[in-house]
Amino acid sequence: MDEHEFEKTYRNYTHELCPFQRAILNATSTCKLCQKVIIAEREAVTCADANARHVCRLFIQKLKENAGFALKHLEKDAPMPNNKELKLLCGGLQGLGEILAETHHAPVTDVSTLLLLSVNQYGHVEQIPYHRLVRAITTYQPRKKNKPQQSNIP
Repeated sequence: MDEHEFEKTYRNYTHELCPFQRAILNATSTCKLCQKVIIAEREAVTCADANARHVCRLFIQKLKENAGFALKHLEKDAPMPNNKELKLLCGGLQGLGEILAETHHAPVTDVSTLLLLSVNQYGHVEQIPYHRLVRAITTYQPRKKNKPQQSNIP
């Protein structure tokens, strides 16, 4: 499959793409509503639930609004560099999980479950205490890439 054909096929999935695709492909998050799709030997993650996608997008939008200054990314509509986006997504979910663990007494790691419990607890995505998530976002450390080990064989 050439690049043009890949782009055309990928565009067919864009309305269904999971907003947390990068975090899921980075193996730092999971979601029971996601499904991995292989397109020309590349992975994409789709979401089976339109309402959940909407809530996830709104959550990410609010994360960007609240953590943009801390991440030194003030251009609201500009795409984030990959490392900052991973800090935003993974750190935000980690912080949300920590907040919910205070009241649910068990860790929650599934994205859709985290957001559903948050909406139930706070009434709406916009009412989540984002100021508490910013700390988790700024302290989040992405996984280190495994460096290939050097062989001592001449």
